[in-house]
Order: sequence, then structure tokens, then C-alpha cells
Amino acid sequence: MLIKPNLKDEEIIACLREAYGLTVEKITFLPLGADFNTAVYRVTTTDGADHFLKLRSGEFLEASVSVPKYIADLGIKQVIPPLATKTGQLWTGLASFKAILYPYVESRNGVDTKLSEDHWAQFGEVIKKLHSTDIPSSITKDIPRETFSSKGRETVKAFLVRIESEGGEEPVAVKMALFLKSKSAESLKIIEQTEELAITIQKQPLDYVLCHADMHGWNLILDKENALYIVDWDTIIFALSHLHMRQSIDLFIKAGPV
Repeated sequence: MLIKPNLKDEEIIACLREAYGLTVEKITFLPLGADFNTAVYRVTTTDGADHFLKLRSGEFLEASVSVPKYIADLGIKQVIPPLATKTGQLWTGLASFKAILYPYVESRNGVDTKLSEDHWAQFGEVIKKLHSTDIPSSITKDIPRETFSSKGRETVKAFLVRIESEGGEEPVAVKMALFLKSKSAESLKIIEQTEELAITIQKQPLDYVLCHADMHGWNLILDKENALYIVDWDTIIFALSHLHMRQSIDLFIKAGPV
């Protein structure tokens, strides 16, 4: 969230004092991320310690905090676990938000900073561990499963229709609209193939694994010592592993059009 939510700092400070026993000296809103449902703050306590506060509105998946806590407790140091409240919970309520507190990590993201081969190896090891660890069903029971919905495909098709009559006035928007128009036939072909692939996959017995569903460079961070962390577990999902997806695509290619 790039705009500070309509929430007084005093309310946040009182919440942190009551739930976590923190005496806050300073709170700073951080205009980070494209998620309109999430606001983040840097919280400094009177003893000089810094914390990272996430305020999550709308849908909240308990597993988004319990899963990273569970795998961090297994010794996976690339995951930053949430801190527990005085009653042992991993979050607390604050107005219309769920408040989750973490240790603060001074960092730079994996888009602005080039990751080393060792960082990528660590990343692969963590993801393999996530995919293969048998996490108790009491933690994962509410995690959604991939359904290969047509929602995204329908959105793209509607947008391609829209730009035929609406080019916009802003120069960048006009340029983008012209580019997309020039690629419309290719885009529709890809959508058609994706729809056929979805039908093929849905007919197969599926072997799901637990996945971080928002994996990109901004969610890979490096601290001052170049230690790697994987952050933002809000959208975890049970989905096909890379290997099973590859096998499904190979089957689709061999079978030909549906």
C-alpha cells in the first residue's frame, strides 16, 4: 500500500503495547508494495529495537503466518517468522486490520540487487523444502487449491476487446495499447492454448504441493550481510509442483488440441 491508511499512530502504538508489551518510541509508515489490502510500518521501541509491522485488511489466511512460523522453526533461516503476542498468537486485531509483527530486516530486494548463484541455490533449497515438508493439516486446512480458473483469461480477452475502441490519452497508455493491438492475435492464441491446457490438467489425478503463490524479485530480499530471505506469504496455495506442471504440459503437447 502506497498511501497511509486512515488509522492514527496512537491506535497502533496502543495495540502494540497491549498485545505485544512493546513501548513504542517511533512509528514510520513505509509506502511499499502494490497490495491495497496491506500497509506496513517500521516500529522502533524505546530500547532501540526495530520491528516490521504488517496491517492486513480484507481476507486473511491464518496459514499465511502459521506456515512461515512452522518452517522457520524447522531451521529454515531464509524465512522470517512472525513474532508471538503475549498470549502466543501470531497476530492481533486492530480496527479492520489483522496486525502481524516481525523482526525488522534492513534490506534491499532481488530486483534492484543481483542475486548470486549461492542465493539462487538457497532459494531452490527452501522451495524444495516447502514443497516436500509434511505440514500438519491443522495449519494447512484453510489453504486454497489451484482450480485453473478461467477468470484471468477472461480478463485478458475483455481487455483486448476494450483497447480496440479505447486507446487512452496518456502517451505511455497509447503506446502500450498500440503494442497490444499488434500482438492481439498472438495473445488470443496463447489464451486458447492455455484454456486447452487447463482442461487437460483438470482431467488428470493431481498431486498438489504447498506453494508460495507470489514469488518474484521484490519478495526476495538481502540483508546487510547478504543473507537471503523469502517474504510475503499472504497468498500461499496448494498447486502443482514445477515437475508435475512440466509433465502435464508435455502430455498436452503430445495429445494435441482438445
